[in-house]
Amino acid sequence: MRDFVICLGAVAAIWAGAGVQAGPIAQRGAAAEAAVEAQDFPRAFDQIDAALDLIWDQSPLYSRKTLFVDNAQGYGLYTERASGPVFAQGEQLLVYLEPVGFGYGASGTGSYILGFDVGVTLLKPSGEQLFAREKFTSIQRPVRYRNREFYLTLNLNFNGLPAGDYEIQLTFDDQNTDKSMLVELPFTISEQG
Repeated sequence: MRDFVICLGAVAAIWAGAGVQAGPIAQRGAAAEAAVEAQDFPRAFDQIDAALDLIWDQSPLYSRKTLFVDNAQGYGLYTERASGPVFAQGEQLLVYLEPVGFGYGASGTGSYILGFDVGVTLLKPSGEQLFAREKFTSIQRPVRYRNREFYLTLNLNFNGLPAGDYEIQLTFDDQNTDKSMLVELPFTISEQG
């Protein structure tokens, strides 16, 4: 964290030296730097969190990490598939994602609701569309804070899909903002079941 604080503080100092007024993110960084110097670490963390909130709200919706996993127990707590994106016929596909830049809806109880509408499209390598559903599922999660360490999993099963190469396109529409993202995952169904 100290490197991040110093970086934001340096940006603020450069802007001030150039006669340019620092923006709100750099100002938060400078305030965090001053709090660290004063050994007021709770205030430093509050200032960094506020700067991260400003960046988060301006960020597009994207996934920091997207991959097929064998299981997922929490944020960063997953077992990546040893066989990678290769599946036996009838095997369930478990997708793990770490979305960034999503919005926070009010729950009415002082906490927040995170929500996504998820669309699924299945394609052949040629681009031929085999399956598409715009609103395949909706996901909502209550959270007490503006959590940034958040993960999603999707279980997909394409029973009867012949052996070959395919691509899944997942569209995530944020229910709390106008942000959306498209995630593309190639995979293979093996000859052997």
